[in-house]
Amino acid sequence: MKTTQTTRTQTDARCATSRGFSIALPALAPRNPLVAAARGRKAGVHQPSAGAERQAAKRELRTLMRDA
Repeated sequence: MKTTQTTRTQTDARCATSRGFSIALPALAPRNPLVAAARGRKAGVHQPSAGAERQAAKRELRTLMRDA
């Protein structure tokens, strides 16, 4: 008679699959910490955003309407 010894993780895995769900996470590659810092320093757009341009146009129109 052969006895097998199961670990807690094997038992938990069997219980999880019998309940109808399982989670499989892929092994992630280690990230380069210097890349995250460089992305934070990355230069942005050197022009106003579309919303800022719209607001400026609305302000200009209001001043033109008030002066006319």
